[in-house]
Amino acid sequence: MKNAQSAVEAAIIISIMTLMLIVFLLVIFEKNIEVNEQRQQRLIDDIAFIVKAEAGMAVKAEDGYNRTFNLPEELENWAYSIQLIDSSVLINHTEIILSLENPNAPYENAVILPKNVLGEICRGKNTMTKQEGLVVISCNRPAVPAP
Repeated sequence: MKNAQSAVEAAIIISIMTLMLIVFLLVIFEKNIEVNEQRQQRLIDDIAFIVKAEAGMAVKAEDGYNRTFNLPEELENWAYSIQLIDSSVLINHTEIILSLENPNAPYENAVILPKNVLGEICRGKNTMTKQEGLVVISCNRPAVPAP
């Protein structure tokens, strides 16, 4: 009888320990997902800061300002999109919307710029110029060779 009782107690202890291990691993897995999402959001926020800083310098500069800056193609192997909505669509400002293209953890950040900023922005090389008080952002995509 004591052997059977010892076997049952051992089975119960092993089951409880296995359950505790599974719960512990699930908590670590969830925390890891949360940390990755925060890192992705921080990367998008960093790109938003770069764009806002570049536009801020251009707005304060004199006419004739010209600067080329680069935005990464990917953020640590995560794709993102960037879009400029200028003051012809919005009334009092221009917005740049950055979106993380991750279906499991979508994230967007909108950067508000003055209304005198317009043009097109993209991942990669961009040029910002100022003429007659208008700041124009131009996307410098490489030319696609003709077939």
